[in-house]
Amino acid sequence: MRSPKATWDEHQDRWDERRPSGVDSGGRRRHPDAMRSLRVPRAVLLAVALFWIGSAFADAAARQLDPDAFRSPWGHFVSKRALIAAFWMLTSVLAFVYYRDRPITGANLRRSIPTTTALALAVSGLFFAYLGGVLHLVSGGARTWAQGLAIAGPVEILYGFLTAWQVAIGANAYHYYVRMMDERRAGERLETQLRETKLMLFRAQLEPHFLFNALNSIAALVRLDRKEPAIEALSRLSHLLRGVLEVGSQRVMPWHWENEFSETYIALQKLRFGDDLDVRFAVDGVPPDAPVPILLLQPLIENAIRHGPLEDGERCEVSIHVHARGARIRVEVGNVVGKHPAPRSKGLGLSNLAARLHSMYGDDFELSHAVAGERFVVAAEFPACT
Repeated sequence: MRSPKATWDEHQDRWDERRPSGVDSGGRRRHPDAMRSLRVPRAVLLAVALFWIGSAFADAAARQLDPDAFRSPWGHFVSKRALIAAFWMLTSVLAFVYYRDRPITGANLRRSIPTTTALALAVSGLFFAYLGGVLHLVSGGARTWAQGLAIAGPVEILYGFLTAWQVAIGANAYHYYVRMMDERRAGERLETQLRETKLMLFRAQLEPHFLFNALNSIAALVRLDRKEPAIEALSRLSHLLRGVLEVGSQRVMPWHWENEFSETYIALQKLRFGDDLDVRFAVDGVPPDAPVPILLLQPLIENAIRHGPLEDGERCEVSIHVHARGARIRVEVGNVVGKHPAPRSKGLGLSNLAARLHSMYGDDFELSHAVAGERFVVAAEFPACT
C-alpha cells in the first residue's frame, strides 16, 4: 500500500507539471514584474512633489502680489491649491509608471500620440469633475458640486488637457534620459569588455611567441654543447615564466617588475650570444611603481637583436633608454643595422605591442621605428598612468 502522503505528493507533482506558467500552487496568477514596474524612484517622487508644491507656492506669491485678483479667503485658496497639487502629483506618478514601457518615440510615435491625447482628455475630464468637488469642499458646502463645475468653466478643461500633456511629456523625457544613460553605460561596459578581450588575445598570442624564441636560444646552446650556459638559461627561463604567471590577467605591472623581467631576458640572450651581444640599459627618472604595459621591452629587445649585425659575425650593440617626460614614459631601443638585417617589418612582437598600446591608451601613444645613420631605433611613448 502506498502511503497517503506519497499519493498526495504524486498528485502535487502532476499539478506542478500541468500548471500554466505564472500561476502559483494556489491557482493565483503570479506577476513577478508587476510590483517592480510600479516602483517609482524616491528621487522622482521628490521631484514631482517639489514641482507641484512649488507651483502652489507660485500661485500663493501671485495672490500676495495681486490680492484683488483672488477674492477667496486665504484658507480656501491654500486648501484648493493643495488639493489640486495632490491631484497632479498622483497623475504624474501614474504617468511615470505608464510611460516606462510605452515611450512616445520611434515606432510607437503614431500609436502613442492618439493614445496620449485620449488619456489627456480623460484626465482633463476627471480634473474638471475633481475641481468641482474641491470647490464644493472648500466652500464648506455653500456651493454644490454643479455650482463648482459652473465656476470652473470650460477653461479648466483646457487647462487639464494641456497639463496632462505636459505631464506625459515630462515622464517620457525622464524615461528617455534614463534609457539613454543606460545605453551609454552598457556601451561603455561592452567597450571595456571588448578591450579586455583584445588584450587577453594579444597576451595569448605574445606569450607563446616569447617562449618559442627563448627555447630557440636554449636549443642553440645545446647544439653547441654548452651545457653550463644551457642549464643557467633554463633556470632563467623558468624565472621568466614564473614572472609571466605572476601577472595573471593584469594589463600593467610596476616598472620595477618590468625592469627585472627585461634584465633576466637580456641575461638569457647574453648566454646564447656571449660577448657578441652588448646591451646598455639606462633608466632616467621613472618611478619604481609607475605602471607600464607588461612585456613592454621584451619585443623591442628581440627586434633590436633581430635587426643587428649578429648574422654578419659582428658584435651587436643594443641601447635601451627609458625615461620619464612629465606625465609620460618614453622608451627608445636602438641597435646598429647589420649588413644583412631581417626584413623591415613590425613582425609579431611589434604589431602585438602596437595593438596592446592602442587598446590601453587609444590614440594617446606613440610607436615608431626609423633609421638614424647606422642605427635602427624603435621608440614608444605612453601616459605614465592608465
